[in-house]
Amino acid sequence: MSKSSRSVLFTLVIIVFMFISACAPNASSNSGKNTSNDNTVLGSNATETTSDKGKSTPTDTPVDNFPRTPDPISVSVTLDTARVEKQTSYSFPFSVEGKSANGSEFDIYLDNKLYNLDAEGNLANAFGTQVTVTPVSAIDGLPFSQGFLTAIQLGPEGLVMSDPGKLTFVVPGKFETSDLIGFSADGDGGNFHMYPVTAIYMDYDNTTRFYLNIMHFSLYGVALATPAEIEAQLAHPPTSPVSQDEDELAPLVIIKPDTYELTPLIGKIQLQLLKSHTRLVKPLLDNLSGTKCEQVSVAAYRFNEWESKVDHAYQNDYFQAQIDADANTLHARFVECAKTMCPICIGSQSGSKADLGKVNSMITLATFAETLSFNHGFDDFAYWRQIGNKCAESVGLQGAGGSTGGDSMGGEGTTLPTPTPVGCPVP
Repeated sequence: MSKSSRSVLFTLVIIVFMFISACAPNASSNSGKNTSNDNTVLGSNATETTSDKGKSTPTDTPVDNFPRTPDPISVSVTLDTARVEKQTSYSFPFSVEGKSANGSEFDIYLDNKLYNLDAEGNLANAFGTQVTVTPVSAIDGLPFSQGFLTAIQLGPEGLVMSDPGKLTFVVPGKFETSDLIGFSADGDGGNFHMYPVTAIYMDYDNTTRFYLNIMHFSLYGVALATPAEIEAQLAHPPTSPVSQDEDELAPLVIIKPDTYELTPLIGKIQLQLLKSHTRLVKPLLDNLSGTKCEQVSVAAYRFNEWESKVDHAYQNDYFQAQIDADANTLHARFVECAKTMCPICIGSQSGSKADLGKVNSMITLATFAETLSFNHGFDDFAYWRQIGNKCAESVGLQGAGGSTGGDSMGGEGTTLPTPTPVGCPVP
């Protein structure tokens, strides 16, 4: 090769090397992006950076002043008690349907495992509770000048679920996304805050369907609101940290009524959901090994609550690695707790009287473990259903499905798969 040829070749190599170096930062940025195929678990140190395509990637620690100092507003609610719908929760699962005086319809689909959550953060089962769904006919003091489209009161106030309930409103007409906001409040009208809702317009019958995922019994509705009114409401944080988190997420989770496409706020939604995890889930899971077995279900409840928000915002793929890691952590702790707690009501009592409080704790543990196993593909969900029902039977209580035995999954004649014993076997 001649000297001039070598010189030309060397020059070309230098140009290619400079081009590759210039592109390296972009390649590095893209390789760090979390996708549905990425097994990286999202940490608590994430904020929003935007690539050329407008998508967000977690990088640095977000600034998060949480919880905020409460400054809630209260509303006065009038219920249409003549249209109340009632249903016992001993069916699995169960739904309640009804209609408001203004012609809007509601349909709520619930899991039958209901619980009381006390001020100390303890869960106690409330299986078989009669559920009421009452349309709201008027709301005074609503911070949205155009009023509300539809609302219901779900009672008894304050009950929680191991799995999210699915609440659907059907309202005649078509509405602009920018005019809509979901809201929630306590039964007495206190702790008012915005609540995540999605909406889809149905052209064939000229109705808009509003969808809410709910984890606790309270008041829920949909209102017409301006951006300024939404901004003003954000300046009035509700009382509880969970409600504050819902208040901040609500304006971001919107689906255009005439399409199935999300509005272009994906990065902000992901950041807000990451904040939700850091605020309400991560501290509990980080301390899970030292948490009393009687309170492990509370951590599972907060995880289910967060996962429900992720699902409602269509962000499952983005957070799948985190969801899987959390589910595995909870499942391992449930198995550990079964080893120490299940003798309370399985096998070792042999004629002695079991402690009712401890048995209730074991039932709650088993039902939350069952939900976790069923939702996340663990092969021992049948074991948890059986041990929960056996514990209920040991003290003469009904299980979540209304049975004191462990032979069915809630449907008559449906036999459970062979259980995988963990901790102690079911006799």
